[in-house]
Amino acid sequence: MPNTFNILKELQKVFSRKQEKDLVALFMHGGIDLDNKQALKKIVENIDWENSRNQIGQLLAERLPVEQLVPEQYSAWRDIVHEALVYFASHLSVTRLIPKLYAQVSLAEETALEKRVMIFIEQMPTLQKLGQAIARNRNLAPELRALLTQLENDIRDISAQTIKQQIEEELGKKLATHQIELDEEIHSEASVCALMRFHWYNAKTGRNEQGVFKVLKPHIKENFEEEITLLQGFATYLDEKKDHVLNDVNLHDTFADISVTLKQELDTLQEQANLHEAEQRYDSISGVRTPHLIRELSNSNITAMSFEEGIKVTDKTSEVNGKQLSKQMIETLIAIPLFEHEEKSLFHADPHAGNLYVNDEGELIIFDWALTGRLNREERSKIILLFLAVSLRDESLLLESIKSLAQEDLNADKIDKLMQNIKEFLRALSIYSLPGINEVLTLTDNVLLTGVRFSSSMMLFRKVLLTLDGVLNDIGETLAIENVVSQYVMQQLTHDMSNVNFWTGAQTYYNLPLSRSDALSLMWSAQWYGLRAGLQHTEKLLNH
Repeated sequence: MPNTFNILKELQKVFSRKQEKDLVALFMHGGIDLDNKQALKKIVENIDWENSRNQIGQLLAERLPVEQLVPEQYSAWRDIVHEALVYFASHLSVTRLIPKLYAQVSLAEETALEKRVMIFIEQMPTLQKLGQAIARNRNLAPELRALLTQLENDIRDISAQTIKQQIEEELGKKLATHQIELDEEIHSEASVCALMRFHWYNAKTGRNEQGVFKVLKPHIKENFEEEITLLQGFATYLDEKKDHVLNDVNLHDTFADISVTLKQELDTLQEQANLHEAEQRYDSISGVRTPHLIRELSNSNITAMSFEEGIKVTDKTSEVNGKQLSKQMIETLIAIPLFEHEEKSLFHADPHAGNLYVNDEGELIIFDWALTGRLNREERSKIILLFLAVSLRDESLLLESIKSLAQEDLNADKIDKLMQNIKEFLRALSIYSLPGINEVLTLTDNVLLTGVRFSSSMMLFRKVLLTLDGVLNDIGETLAIENVVSQYVMQQLTHDMSNVNFWTGAQTYYNLPLSRSDALSLMWSAQWYGLRAGLQHTEKLLNH
């Protein structure tokens, strides 16, 4: 069989630049002239794609040395990043691989690596989402975070005409019935969907109004399924390899959790239910808005909602009170879900700046309710305990809260590793400042690397903390998440404990999701805080 790389070089010799663009169009959309199509078909048929996968993977790895983008401080991750690219490149279906391969070999030699990566992950929603999630961590090296943040802003892999056609085909006569006029351009675009604004006549209000269609991109579900399968295959590959930075992590379970989370973003009907529930919850809360669901124009691929005018919270003007806005975000996205009266509490699981806007009245607008989670009362109780145990530097309380949040019973070996991890974490804390959300996230990251697994809801809530902390940092306000949460805890704890029934009645009737034993543990721990912090600091000095 002919060498894959040589054939691709021949393609560049035979076809003009215009024809090269047409060839890419053939694989992406179809529709080039018959002569070129037949010529390309003949060449492609001579390539043994299945048996050339290793060659293809290595070829793409040469063109895309992504490990070079990993900063020195994360050098331990370079090998696994390189191997992930090779694995995806050599296992992607031929129909998706060919245009990606051709795109890479067609780029000029001097093309920046960052641009090559962006082109490679076009229409690869899983990799785009993972990159965006990693970018939420403000503790990343600035250059890496800036690169990953591009994933949010530079996704442009669908045309306005394609989205308009999909809306017209799916809504049909409703367009005329509701006097809908679509914009000519896409309003914004993300990994799995595109937004297009429209004007329509609302018969219920008797007014012409503005709305937004959120449309799932064509073939997105099929692409998701293939990529999730590849993630599991990569986990098996790493299991067999053993010697890597994630050796102690159960990657199959981790990728399964990621799969469940990502699939939520494809469930348009559930997103519509979430949006309706959020609208009801926040309707009575001053200073918070969510879009209004337009049910009559929505279906399983399209969500229609009201258009809400505003700017990103990170682009706030001088007229907006930054500290008040930060407090509003923490209360709305963290405190309210934690202190919900219901047994299960809904929370927005993707509060990045692109989903958080502020209008001229200073109201917080929360967009995109596709990715959500629910915490039961017990989980909320243990999360609050984890927060407070870190603040109190209490290793016993930390151990118990982490054990209760773990998805499985921990054996003696894991408990020993966990306790060692906790002790090292506490020793590293500064005696001169109170630990906060960054320290909580650092601890959970360390715990995860020991192989402890948390529930998918807990992992989502951790993602919320990480993401919102990054947004607050970008706004430039010093208000800390832990300060607002602590205020809520003290207010609710004082209120609940002043009621004699708190000590004798059913705990579920009270605002603070803490049991009586939890409350007593906190009171006891607080009394010994000074001595405990002093001993930890002394131990730290002695070890140096």
